[in-house]
Amino acid sequence: MRNFPFLKMLNLRTIVSFVKGGLKGMSLDLIEFCEHENISLVLVDLLEDKYPSYSSIATILEMVLDKNNLPVYIHCSDGGVSTGRCVMCLRVMQNWIGSSIQEEYYRYVKAGSASPEVAIWSDSFPQTSVNIPEQKPSWFV
Repeated sequence: MRNFPFLKMLNLRTIVSFVKGGLKGMSLDLIEFCEHENISLVLVDLLEDKYPSYSSIATILEMVLDKNNLPVYIHCSDGGVSTGRCVMCLRVMQNWIGSSIQEEYYRYVKAGSASPEVAIWSDSFPQTSVNIPEQKPSWFV
């Protein structure tokens, strides 16, 4: 894949992939790349839903907040909707104001993929479902 040289430069420890169809939906190239580069590959199967569940996002955020997993690359194949929702929940936990969270989301999500109910969705994220480590990253305020 043409992006692997760039990903290699990032010295990633973890890649989170939001995909539909489990392993069947995964790129074999990405699996082999992660094995070769000793990168943990975390697969979040979206099953029948287009969006990740709150519990999936809480699990991913716990991983992102664990310094042992950093740096982390999060991606999805649906134009950024799943990744965007995950980042929105991170911003909620960082106490960003709603309008800033939405602005960032709409800036990066492919046109036509974002739905208006996403603001309500992120406001309802149960922050208490995420266990924040004592030794959290310095960027997490």
